[in-house]
Amino acid sequence: MLSIMSKKSTELNKDYLRQRIHQTLCEIGELDSSQFPLNERPLMRGGNPCGVLFSVNGPRQIMLTAVWDTMKNKLFVYDSTGSRCDQLSIDPLTTVMAIA
Repeated sequence: MLSIMSKKSTELNKDYLRQRIHQTLCEIGELDSSQFPLNERPLMRGGNPCGVLFSVNGPRQIMLTAVWDTMKNKLFVYDSTGSRCDQLSIDPLTTVMAIA
């Protein structure tokens, strides 16, 4: 029973993290989050996962991105020009749960 609860908790944390990132990117680009989906791709270093690249593609080739550095527990947010516009710390518990 405990493992089922842990798995459910992990999924909730992953979904919450994705929703917050999606919402943040859409707010920066003034996009409707229901119209522009969040894409994600794992980042690897030396064959080991080290982060996740999140992106939202908007109209007229607008692309907003966020990079989650799992080693530093930081999320780096970039606007459509590629300039870093925000840096957020991720709660260590969320990080541990979301990686699993």
